[in-house]
Amino acid sequence: MNMKNLSKNKGFTLIELMVVITVIAILSTIALFGIGKAQASARDTSRQQIMNGVRAALERYYGDNQVYYTATNNFCGLTTALVAGTYLAAQPIDPQTKTAICGTGNPVVGGATYTYVGAAQSYTLTLSKESGGTNTFLSPQ
Repeated sequence: MNMKNLSKNKGFTLIELMVVITVIAILSTIALFGIGKAQASARDTSRQQIMNGVRAALERYYGDNQVYYTATNNFCGLTTALVAGTYLAAQPIDPQTKTAICGTGNPVVGGATYTYVGAAQSYTLTLSKESGGTNTFLSPQ
């Protein structure tokens, strides 16, 4: 090879550029799906904290009344009563929609389902998570 041939072959070929662009596109797609799963998992962690807060408020209710809340067997009825009784500061906010979780009954918000079933001496709070799986919070009694 002489210097004249090298100076004429500057830059990349079209095939080389296409290969690089394809690799970048594949890596971007993989990263995008990975970030989506991580975000869903983070929202589910936030929802678990919401359920822990509702559980703590329910325990304070029990401490004052010696029974768990039983007037309605749904999550919205429970949180509405806990807010009215000042056991809970405000209606919980869903981390995905940024709106109050409750409308009526056992809501499905942002891909998660919140449920409550209560009896005088026990309760079950259930969170069906956006990323899959279920967390169940039982009364300590």
